[in-house]
Amino acid sequence: MVNRKGYLVAITGTAGSGKTTVLNFLKEYHYYVFDADDFSRNVIKSNNEVIKYLENIIGEKLLNNDIFDFKKVGQFFDNNPLLESKFEVWYQRIMAKKIIEEIEKLEKEDIYFFDIPFLDKKGISDYFNEIWLIKTDYKICFDRIKNRNNYSDNKIRYLIERSEVNLSALSSKHIIINNNQSIDDIKKKIFFEIQRLEKMFG
Repeated sequence: MVNRKGYLVAITGTAGSGKTTVLNFLKEYHYYVFDADDFSRNVIKSNNEVIKYLENIIGEKLLNNDIFDFKKVGQFFDNNPLLESKFEVWYQRIMAKKIIEEIEKLEKEDIYFFDIPFLDKKGISDYFNEIWLIKTDYKICFDRIKNRNNYSDNKIRYLIERSEVNLSALSSKHIIINNNQSIDDIKKKIFFEIQRLEKMFG
């Protein structure tokens, strides 16, 4: 465990489970929210080790005039899901290290929320005081992604299956939050958890 202040909550779940809705709700309440997707993009375009690894896989230069070609990477992986899986497995150790560095920067006593896809694969669940697993039925996840991104059915199945959470790999401190109903329903559940944390932490 790192030396840290505050109370750390990791939020994870499969693709389409509704993590973004939860994060936006927490932001409305002005909590610190670590967005792993934005953070990951910054890591990828600024880390020479990651850039070289991707260029070796794809076989093309990806950084031109300090602009990283995410579109080219996305198109390549859409056509080569096995190579994307290979990259994701390798990349988790990079992200895990970078997230720990962000945790170590925290100074004041507060409640901090970290959105972390693939948390179970990063091996850092013990760094958090508790974990919120946003759990949603497969069909709901599928329909949400379809409506949001209009991906092919195969692409959606791949996104969901590769992001399925292995509970045995998570810390025992996880809380399952079901998100199979309306936005108002999930907001009520998150508000309940916020109140619990405030009472405990305050």
